[in-house]
Amino acid sequence: MGNSPGDGAARRSLAGRNRIAGLSVAPTFGNMSSAYKNVKNATGPVPAITMAVLLSVLSAATATAKIGETVPQLLKRFGRTYTIENTASGQLYKFRSQSLSVDVSVIKTRSVAETYYSDHPLDSKDEPPSDIVRAILRTNNPTARWTEIESAPLKADHALRSSDSKLIALLHYKSVQTDGDTNFPWTITVYDPAAVLDIDSTSSVNQTSASARGDIPIPTNFVEPADPETAIEQGTKYAQGQGVAKDLVMATAFYLWALDHGATFAARLLCRNIAAPYAFGDGVQKSPAHAKWIFERCRAVLEKPAHNGDPESCLTLGLFYGFGIGTERNCSRAVNLFLTFVTAADRFPAESRPNELRSAAAQDLAHWSVELMSTASASDRKLSMKALNAAAALNSDVAEGELGLIYSTGQGVTRDPVKAAEFLTRSAEHGNWQSQHNLAMMYRDGVGVLRDYVESLKWYNVAAIHGDKTTLYQRDLLERMMGPTQVAKAQEMARAFLAKAKAAPEVDSRPVGDLPTQSGTGFFVTNNGYLLTNYHVVSGARKILIQIGDRSVPAKTVVTDASNDLALLKADGPTASLPLGDSRHVSLGESVMTIGYPNIDIQGTAAKLTKGEISSLTGVQDDPRMFQISVPIQPGNSGGPLIDEKGNVVGITSGQLNALGMLKAEGSLPQNVNYALKISYAELLLDGVPEAKNKLSPRVTASMSSTDVIENGRKATALVLVWKQK
Repeated sequence: MGNSPGDGAARRSLAGRNRIAGLSVAPTFGNMSSAYKNVKNATGPVPAITMAVLLSVLSAATATAKIGETVPQLLKRFGRTYTIENTASGQLYKFRSQSLSVDVSVIKTRSVAETYYSDHPLDSKDEPPSDIVRAILRTNNPTARWTEIESAPLKADHALRSSDSKLIALLHYKSVQTDGDTNFPWTITVYDPAAVLDIDSTSSVNQTSASARGDIPIPTNFVEPADPETAIEQGTKYAQGQGVAKDLVMATAFYLWALDHGATFAARLLCRNIAAPYAFGDGVQKSPAHAKWIFERCRAVLEKPAHNGDPESCLTLGLFYGFGIGTERNCSRAVNLFLTFVTAADRFPAESRPNELRSAAAQDLAHWSVELMSTASASDRKLSMKALNAAAALNSDVAEGELGLIYSTGQGVTRDPVKAAEFLTRSAEHGNWQSQHNLAMMYRDGVGVLRDYVESLKWYNVAAIHGDKTTLYQRDLLERMMGPTQVAKAQEMARAFLAKAKAAPEVDSRPVGDLPTQSGTGFFVTNNGYLLTNYHVVSGARKILIQIGDRSVPAKTVVTDASNDLALLKADGPTASLPLGDSRHVSLGESVMTIGYPNIDIQGTAAKLTKGEISSLTGVQDDPRMFQISVPIQPGNSGGPLIDEKGNVVGITSGQLNALGMLKAEGSLPQNVNYALKISYAELLLDGVPEAKNKLSPRVTASMSSTDVIENGRKATALVLVWKQK
């Protein structure tokens, strides 16, 4: 509890007992439990409760608070002894009698907040009695649970939110006395955050408005989904504008519902799909307050898995701390989190390690490490060196260049010009113009490398393209020291380097008939060539061929969803296709199969069938997007159909739990632990491509022989051959 009125900065001791505790409430509260009546009429000590007990009591509460009532309903409940004060937003009804002391804020004829005042003081060490709190905080939703939220921004001593986010409760101690036996009164306010936009300061509702805090209200047309999986699907649909108008407020409502109902994965989606767009104004009006509100809701959910090394949680938290999204920038925290992420390759499924994402993260890690290196803390400098080496291992030109400077100057390490030249060469070849300039100086002066004016001038010429005046000046000085033949050779070397660096990745300069870089599996969902596969199978492709039986046809990427590892391709010509099932109705233990093309270099290019069961309705760390399956899959199965006994596709095979990572983490090897993305997420992707969605095969409801199911699956499944960009 707070040490000053309303600051909520620290907690009072929860030890001790109430002397006399009671609350002035409406006469209609007469139907409360006898326990409450005993408390109200008590003259002896009543045990205090902790906040944990308070929350457990609230979990089973039912309705008495009547937020949203009309004025006649208020008068019927509280009586006709009242006064009215006008506020900036409406009216404040003050009900007062011998047994009643309640303020009700009314906006547009309906109540939005009720404040209940104590009629007996409480000991400063104690919490309100549980039965009183139970009476006040019962909601109209019998399944609602109450969780404690940060109280300081709300200027309260305690703050609680209902699980449906429709109500907030604030506990205020009206004054704080010195230590000892002094008693003081208290109040509880229950209000609707979506309706309370600017309650007048005379009200006991927190004077910071919901909009100023960044609360995102639940839309009036929000309909509670059937389960967390459906909530996440709908949230993603509105967040990305898939088949509906983009609506981050509605998306937030669905994600929060999923989060409150146990889908912790929703916290990452809230941060990435809601908070980040609000922070940067990406497709929505910029609102740092909204970003902060979302991040505060999700931070605690993400911290525990991040502490345990979960890469996705580390990535999300690292981005928010590193860029100061919804929170103060914390460079050291961001570096720690991103360091965990970029070194966590063996924590990802074997076929879905996000190498491109790790490379991008390595660049951010390098920038933050350079910033952290400038601090006076020895521990921060040590952390920075570790992070820079990890980023350099992923070819971060920033990290390589910084390590080159560190070893060149001996900043916190033993000076090593040779090692400095090695790092600067790597950075220069990766396109870092500052490293190109520094490497030119080393060749000019013969530091860490043999003196070579031609090589030096080459790098000066390459770096000079960026127009830096110092680079241009030093290049011109060096040219005056060299002969025409040397200058011409250096220019030719620079042109060759730049030509190679600027070569368009789309240009296919390799021989016709060269081998593909990688392969995967896909399956047709329409009879005119639309095919689903995993995003990681085709990411960065310069050429894609779909092998259907004995013929190969080119394909192009139509749309992708990197966050769910999905890609929709289009090939020309008629094709067989598979119907999409309903992944929400899949049962634990249900029999499934997949057809794919694993390890084609060893096992050949004939289709392979494997069977198994649904082992879990969620994936790694209860990810609701995934099924865990016992169907054996191997590298090359990625993107294949997970088919039920009627021949409908209920999932897309995505990867297997990495054995080495599990052995390191748990000390045991996983036995046939594989995963498939639920097909409902692919349906969201298809919603944005009407020409594909409108031609999907109808879902099969009748039973089918296993022979027919397998044959249909074989005809509609294809080998995906990919040539990566150089």
